[in-house]
Amino acid sequence: MDLTLAGGTLDLVTSKFTPTGGSAADAIVIPSSNVPAPAGGAPITVFVGKKITLGELTINSASSAAESNGGVGPAAAFLATSDLEVQGRVLVASGAVNIGGCVGAAGPSKIQGSINYLAGAGGGAHATDGANGGSVPNVLVGGVHGTASGTDALTPLRGGCPAGVSGSVAGPVLLTGHGGGAIQLFSLTSIHVNASIAADGLPTTLVNGFGGTTYGGGGGGGGILLEAPTVALDIAGRLLVRGGGGNSGDFVAVEAQDNASAIPGGKSLVLDGTRADGGAGATSTTAPVAGTSTAPAVTGESAIRVYAFTGWSPDLPAA
Repeated sequence: MDLTLAGGTLDLVTSKFTPTGGSAADAIVIPSSNVPAPAGGAPITVFVGKKITLGELTINSASSAAESNGGVGPAAAFLATSDLEVQGRVLVASGAVNIGGCVGAAGPSKIQGSINYLAGAGGGAHATDGANGGSVPNVLVGGVHGTASGTDALTPLRGGCPAGVSGSVAGPVLLTGHGGGAIQLFSLTSIHVNASIAADGLPTTLVNGFGGTTYGGGGGGGGILLEAPTVALDIAGRLLVRGGGGNSGDFVAVEAQDNASAIPGGKSLVLDGTRADGGAGATSTTAPVAGTSTAPAVTGESAIRVYAFTGWSPDLPAA
């Protein structure tokens, strides 16, 4: 049977597809199977169809969206016995992994006299290391970056690692920078990508606090695995698994563009030397930028893996 998932959200825990603007009553259960997490990998929710079409689809899970979980949750796999087409943007927000050493370290804090000091947290990693958190000169050293892990072939399937956080001593609640998600597209005939597949790492976000005291790193970029005898990327096709940018000293995020450019770090509004900008996340061709002063760290490079059965690996289009 053909499978079309377009214009909505797919939860990998419940296997429910909810159309955009719909309610829980509108959700449809999509048949699936579950593969337990192997060592070093994510659990996988597998969907099988004859011809599979994806477009304007957000893929997440209740576990990956949970507070402080860093995007950790099932990865997605779509297996087509005929063609598989991506006709609209696909956002993959589940499949990150929490692996010791790959996760960025928290930034330390210290009260000295009447001043509350916070150093930046380390960025999460994946295909390469993250970057260190920004330090407070002569007071605190920033959190250590995550260390690269995983394989070039994305076996086992997995996304990026979460970043560390540095919460204010006054008590804001932070969500760690989510690692990018993971997705596998498999076809016995061909895969045609005519839109973006995005599994970028994310910056740390502030939930219940205030600006000026947030120094979280960005999550490591995710993983995209394409397997078919023929893999075609049109001019509009993009495979985006960039590292997330670190946050600035006063938590002013900079929106990422849907292209191959690095995700920038947050920009500080207070230029008095007590706060600083976040560093940019990594791409497939550029290294992450470490935080400075009290700026946050950024992520490790993401893994872009495009394989056909022949071993051919196409060049990605220019941004």
